[in-house]
Amino acid sequence: MGSEAVSGSFLRQFFPKGNGRELFTFIPHFASIFNDLKENDRVLRKEQKEKIISTNKVHAADTGSAEVQIALLSERINLLTRHMTSAKKDFHSRTGLMKLVGQRKRLLAYIKKENSGRYEKLIQRLGLRK
Repeated sequence: MGSEAVSGSFLRQFFPKGNGRELFTFIPHFASIFNDLKENDRVLRKEQKEKIISTNKVHAADTGSAEVQIALLSERINLLTRHMTSAKKDFHSRTGLMKLVGQRKRLLAYIKKENSGRYEKLIQRLGLRK
């Protein structure tokens, strides 16, 4: 029996769809890990983004103003911050989090320089400490 026979028909009985997750759902520890991966707390879903854009847009066709960008960044920062509480040694995510915080800080400085009234309203609406 060659390795092709083992990897072919034998493994298909465990991996009928080819993704391999079915095998690990029998083991409770791995099942909880895969359920956590399915939820993927560090990613904004399309519906979440649309809701954030609709609540922070400046005009009807707005999708990329500084206010919308800051609101989206703030939500991503909140998601990553929650992730970092459980994954203290995830240094790659921490680096990404610091980049997001820096980008938001630059956008906030831009809005503050252009129009301080818009800045005050935005940090009030988003609940940022400033």
